[in-house]
Amino acid sequence: MKLTIYNTLTRKKEAFIPLHAPNAGMYVCGPTVYGDPHLGHARPAITFDLLLSIRRQAKENRDWATSDRIRKELESFGFKVKDTKEGVEWSL
Repeated sequence: MKLTIYNTLTRKKEAFIPLHAPNAGMYVCGPTVYGDPHLGHARPAITFDLLLSIRRQAKENRDWATSDRIRKELESFGFKVKDTKEGVEWSL
């Protein structure tokens, strides 16, 4: 599965290529007491939820390679992912 992202600089969708493959890093904006709340504060949670949704869809489609790859990526960031009969459990 090829990952594409929207590059706001070029205004095009481009293939995601990590700078330090096979690892990918991400900078996220954290909440601050000096400014008003904004969408950037929710970005990490939304990104994580999106990855879990893509992984669930891959499992439903029996795409085990994609499911395992997403699990390994999440675990490389320190998340613990556990599949149960009721769904997916995760922790940091």
